[in-house]
Amino acid sequence: MTENNTQLEKHPPSFRHQHVPAASLWVRLLPLLIITASALLAYSNTFHASFHFDDTTSIIENGAIKNIRNLDILWRFAPLRFITYTTFALNYYFHGLDVAGYHIINLFIHISSALLVWRLALLLCSAPAIRYTGIHASRHAFALLSGLLFAVHPVQTQAVTYIVQRLASLAALFYIASVFLYLRARLLQVRTGTTCRVMALYAAWGLVTAAGLFTKETVATLPIMLVLLESMLMRRRLHINGKQLCAFFAFTALCLYGLMYYIKPDVASHGMHEMPGGYLEISRWQYLLTQLRVMGTYVRLALFPFNQNLDYAYPVVSGLFMHDAWLGLILIISLAACAAACFRRYRLISLGILWWFITLLTESSVLVLADVIFEHRLYLPMAGFCMTAAAAPLYFLDGRYRTAATACIIAACMMCGMLTYARNAVWRDELTLWNDTVRKSPMKARPYYCRARAHMQARAFGPALDDCQSALRIDPKNIPALNNRGALYSMLGKHREAIQDYTKLLEMNPAFKTAYFNRGKSRFLLGQYARALEDMNTYLARDDLDEEGYLYRAKIHIKLLAYDEARADLMQGLRINPSHQQLLYQSAALSYLREEYAPAADYATRALAENPDYAEAYNVRGLASVKKGDYPRAIEDFDAAIKVRPEYAEAYNNRAFAYYRLGYPAKAQTDLLKAESLGAQINKGLLSRIQQALREKGLN
Repeated sequence: MTENNTQLEKHPPSFRHQHVPAASLWVRLLPLLIITASALLAYSNTFHASFHFDDTTSIIENGAIKNIRNLDILWRFAPLRFITYTTFALNYYFHGLDVAGYHIINLFIHISSALLVWRLALLLCSAPAIRYTGIHASRHAFALLSGLLFAVHPVQTQAVTYIVQRLASLAALFYIASVFLYLRARLLQVRTGTTCRVMALYAAWGLVTAAGLFTKETVATLPIMLVLLESMLMRRRLHINGKQLCAFFAFTALCLYGLMYYIKPDVASHGMHEMPGGYLEISRWQYLLTQLRVMGTYVRLALFPFNQNLDYAYPVVSGLFMHDAWLGLILIISLAACAAACFRRYRLISLGILWWFITLLTESSVLVLADVIFEHRLYLPMAGFCMTAAAAPLYFLDGRYRTAATACIIAACMMCGMLTYARNAVWRDELTLWNDTVRKSPMKARPYYCRARAHMQARAFGPALDDCQSALRIDPKNIPALNNRGALYSMLGKHREAIQDYTKLLEMNPAFKTAYFNRGKSRFLLGQYARALEDMNTYLARDDLDEEGYLYRAKIHIKLLAYDEARADLMQGLRINPSHQQLLYQSAALSYLREEYAPAADYATRALAENPDYAEAYNVRGLASVKKGDYPRAIEDFDAAIKVRPEYAEAYNNRAFAYYRLGYPAKAQTDLLKAESLGAQINKGLLSRIQQALREKGLN
């Protein structure tokens, strides 16, 4: 290397003092407006899309997010995803289960990520290895196309519209932000030295990275990405700084903490993958071979985003020549060769390809996950794809051809936006989603039993049973299908058949904790309180963060007259979710049984604050007022209960007593007879006293 070349490497021309015209305000703002508006249009039909699939366990039934003040429970639930679940807890605090609030936050995260892709693409063009290449002159077009394609590509819908996959989109936001802040700090440091501004950028980078580590484990590949950027962008030749590499090793050790979830023996040793013949264990080698085939689907979805599917039917690959896995290997080798060939002259293309592979490492390598493929796993890798797609025509074409290619990419973005809007329509509700999935994966059991659950929510019990049976025909030992059929039998009042399904399920998989809860409920409804208690004890030993488990165990304890144990369960449930209506009502009812009338009224009032149409809460508060001798107040509550539920026999019965004590025997008799006509067992002695009072007044 000559002396001049050595000086060039030490002091790249990109950082020599020179006059660079400032971009106009429109050049800086127009991409922001275009990307934001395009994303809003593409996702404008998602704000009322229902909860789906894992949203049930992660949000609807997740007691850990129901009390934002108790962060300890939230940390215990998901320490390595603590920040994401904290955002769900905030959503629940402000919006309850109104899906619009969740979708607004998801879309805000997506737009922010797309804007960061735009800014990162622009920043990449300022790196020493890029600045004096041909693409630098087209840096604004490159950045805009990268961010726009990321914002509207249809494959992103699963990470944005599927609410719980905020895990993927928020992790990507922190990941891209970390890369952006690090690169911004490094470029400024090279240009100006270590200044206060540089240190502030590094501090911001550290905070963002730390937050990302507690968002989702995919952020663990960040050190590899930063080493890659440092090596590829800060010099024209591949160069690795020894001191910086040591620092990255320390940083990598911290990030590996995020991978602890994946390498625990009970997860990494095997995975559970659904096949038509049942659930099969997958070794690391089988998972890796299967990912070779999955990689072909991922590339196809990026290039041709048609025929998207929530639940792909993928067989486990045990050998390189099974199910065309070797074609996936050839594809990977070809892309790696392309990255190597493009390194010197077309470095952004090379960087985009490497970004794709590095960000897929945690989910498409030897770290075994329960499902081999999901579209939301492409959310972060798509940043690399979009930069590659935007850079290629700008590198290879000149003049009018480059303009034409740019116009074609913009047209492709418009087409992608329309496809995204159409795909989002499929996510409208559970039935539209699972109808689409059943059509595309007709030989997989999971779409059928998930659609059965959607039918059950709509109280379409016939179609629900048909879908459960279809799932079990495909896979007679399918555990979730048995669980859903048991739940369906329970809804139909066929508790003995439900118990049979749950028992069969637990014989196959004693670790399926939900079946203990469901079987306990069915046994409770059949009056088998001792056996129901055994099931609830087993369930809560496996999941001590579910307030529903404490609620039903408290109900069982009340039936067994174990009031102290019932009170302890109710208190534990309310510590998890202080606003749970049934827990508050049962606490009111238990306090009334224990002759604690003031607490009973207080708990009932709290339940009514959560649900003003809770007839049972009005009734128990009215009973507490009766015991305190406040009959007018009691009648107000009984009136409210009857207004909410006109056929509420118990409320008529109780109001009759209050009217009698206030000296209104005619009203009391009317209410008592109404209660009897509704099937209630009335107090014959009270009726006799009322009729005697009426005779004394000459009214009978």
